[in-house]
Amino acid sequence: MREHTLYALLAMAFAVSRLGYYLLGVRFDARPVLHYYQFVDPELLKHRLFESLFYLHIQPPGWNLYTGAVLKVFPISYPAVFHFIYLLLGLGICWSTYYLMRMCGVSRWLALTLVTWFIVSPGVVLFENYMLYEYLVSFLLLVAAVALVRFARDARTVSVVLFFAALFGLVLVRNFFHLVYFAAILAALAFLSRMRRRAVLLCGALPLLAILGLYAKNWALFGSFSG
Repeated sequence: MREHTLYALLAMAFAVSRLGYYLLGVRFDARPVLHYYQFVDPELLKHRLFESLFYLHIQPPGWNLYTGAVLKVFPISYPAVFHFIYLLLGLGICWSTYYLMRMCGVSRWLALTLVTWFIVSPGVVLFENYMLYEYLVSFLLLVAAVALVRFARDARTVSVVLFFAALFGLVLVRNFFHLVYFAAILAALAFLSRMRRRAVLLCGALPLLAILGLYAKNWALFGSFSG
């Protein structure tokens, strides 16, 4: 059986399991948008998004930028839109996990079994139906891992661009992915990729400058050199 057929089987298992959970009464919980401190007031996100993000200092702006963009475009039906996005993230997590297991030498049927078991488990479904960081962070980490594996295999520029884009997204979403985290990985990859060092430095420079700009802005406004 070809690999793409196994990816189709994983997608089918994912879709059937989500339908089953829905029939059992599982629903996406978007209430944190209205009540949790991690979210700027929805009215500010809808009408004063960039001003709110500029003065936001308790966390990086990426999470509220993502939330505000959806609220602006879908002010009424945003729970369904967030749910749809999280379902896409779930499918991406499923496929990325299988791909990484295959790259690590796991046999296709063992990888298929373990990934199916993982993706249909109640814990994964819980995070998939809960409007908070963790599912997006998991997806970005897996995208970064897949892109890094692809870059190690083919040394294509698009792979390293995707790798640093995923890391940049992590820095913008969660504060424990610090500037030092990004800079250390950039330096290590540049050191190890001697044949593609220039491409690595060029692709990592732009997001690094953007992160430095965020940190500098917070230092100037709030006296804290952080995200």
